[in-house]
Amino acid sequence: MPSLCEPAVFLVTTSAGRTASFAARPTRGALGCGALLARLARFALLALLALLVGACGGASNSRISALAEALPATLEPASMATGEPRVVKVRVWADAEARLQPKWRDQILEQIDAASQFWTPLFGIRIEVVGVRSWERKSEGLAALAELRQLDAGTDVAWVLGYLGPYGRSSIALSELGFAELLGRHLLVRDWSPVPELGKLRDELEGLSEPERAEVISAHRRHKQTVVLLHYLHLSAGAVAESDEAWIGSRGYAPSVRTVSERTRQLLAVSLQSRLDDEDPGTAAARLIDEIERADGPGWVAADRDDIVAQLKGIVERSLVGKVAQDVPRAAAEQYERARALVKSGKATEALGELEPLLVAYPSNAALHQLRCEIMLAKPGVSDPATQSACQRASELAPGDPRPDIAVARAHLAAGARDQVRVRLLAATDKARAMAMPAQVAESIAEIYRSMGALTWTEEALGLVPPAPGQAASPSAQWAAGTRARYGVPRGATFVRPEQEGELVAAIRAGLDAVYADKYAEADKHLAGASKRWPQAPGIAAVRCDLALRREQLAEARRQCALSLRGDDGQSWAHYLSGILALRGQGAADTGRGVTHLRRAIAIDPDLAQAWRALGKALERAKDQAGLAQVRADYQARFGQVLP
Repeated sequence: MPSLCEPAVFLVTTSAGRTASFAARPTRGALGCGALLARLARFALLALLALLVGACGGASNSRISALAEALPATLEPASMATGEPRVVKVRVWADAEARLQPKWRDQILEQIDAASQFWTPLFGIRIEVVGVRSWERKSEGLAALAELRQLDAGTDVAWVLGYLGPYGRSSIALSELGFAELLGRHLLVRDWSPVPELGKLRDELEGLSEPERAEVISAHRRHKQTVVLLHYLHLSAGAVAESDEAWIGSRGYAPSVRTVSERTRQLLAVSLQSRLDDEDPGTAAARLIDEIERADGPGWVAADRDDIVAQLKGIVERSLVGKVAQDVPRAAAEQYERARALVKSGKATEALGELEPLLVAYPSNAALHQLRCEIMLAKPGVSDPATQSACQRASELAPGDPRPDIAVARAHLAAGARDQVRVRLLAATDKARAMAMPAQVAESIAEIYRSMGALTWTEEALGLVPPAPGQAASPSAQWAAGTRARYGVPRGATFVRPEQEGELVAAIRAGLDAVYADKYAEADKHLAGASKRWPQAPGIAAVRCDLALRREQLAEARRQCALSLRGDDGQSWAHYLSGILALRGQGAADTGRGVTHLRRAIAIDPDLAQAWRALGKALERAKDQAGLAQVRADYQARFGQVLP
């Protein structure tokens, strides 16, 4: 027998010599082997029935017809998409009762695979399962849906599928077999209830052999569960209830369900495309309203249609609270990009000339006004009244969008108006927080604060969107942590205001630069001025420690380093200097203190190469061969070279 994942041709021959063939060719990238096996089994059974009718004559016709009628309908796409299918990812959570069912995982994956087979030719979409997890469910009904949302936000998948244990009776009311919310990412599916479902199939199974019974039962389970899954996927995508019991949108389940209406297919195609493009709910809802109101679908339930439109309008209205700029109209995209390219190349006047006709054609498009604001910030500049009016208009059209404020803040920073930068970025932060701020917006705000040297404000902006577990820190977060560690500006410091943090760090750097250049008198002058402004700054004491060490004033150096570390034990440079000072002693205790300080410096600031090299020498002096070997290996891994 050929592989179940390859195109195959099967022959069935009766004892009378009659032969029939049937072919099975899976859609590329869409058909799983398990589901193909189920399809082949049905094809084989139907082919065999056809042969038996011819071979056995009328005596067996009634039994053969009964067997054929016992099988549910085959799900049939109403159209055929072309090209390589796009992928939507789903994650599965199965509760304890669902996991008690025989071969529960295989059954769930087979149902999802069958739904994927239906979608691939219908929409050009393939469903991919990215995980199957255990769910210790505590709630029922819609509360279980809320529990699932809390458990898994589903930000990395199109849907989160929750499978619940059997309902306990054979229901045909689809409202009892699952839950979903309009345009939601989460849905629930009830598992098949074996005992009541088998009782309902009693008449269909009458007189069948055990293999035949098994095939009929398997076909009914697969069909019903796949229909329930598709029903709720479609419901979450905005499908309107349908009156024909052969359509998946029907409110009741029947073994005769086989497809969706053409009008529903068109509606779902719009919605699924929106989901694939990860559009925000307000934009997706507006598209669906347009599609539904374009033409009524034959067989749509009018009351359900009106209810869905009302819900969609509510989603649109809620999205306008804190509205952000909508996409540039497709017809304007090329000209819009030309304007952007011109402004990036410094041709502000030409860029504005390219944009003006679009503003006339689309006077209320906030994205176009946002670009106009950015162009005019470049020329004639942020202080010009016309520029201020243009940026104000962009904010009025998208009152929840932080980008106009960010653009104006950058312009104020370039002009040296730091107080205005803070005002604009506070407004941007409030808007971004209200819209569940995307990470890139937080990073944009943080980058401006970083340019100001404002550690606290940078961290506040980044704190609105904490990194996911295992995610590397952003460049701005790394800068803030490294600057605090190197220059002794601990979090929550009371000796410096956030707006002065950049000035303090600059003063400490200036002192260090003078020390490194052997300009000790100049260093004393820098440090004296800085100490008057920030008398308790640990970073200033660390520079004094460094200066005293270079002057060979070891007692003063130790005093200043100890003072610095009392103010902030998280300073890598002060620990490094303390380690060097400890190693000036010759005793084992001195070496031990030196090793401790140097290890602490490395733990705080792993990129402080001087501390690694000093630690290597200290361990060599302590004859700690194991420790030295480990430091050499770690240094090689971090810096890509041998420890000197």
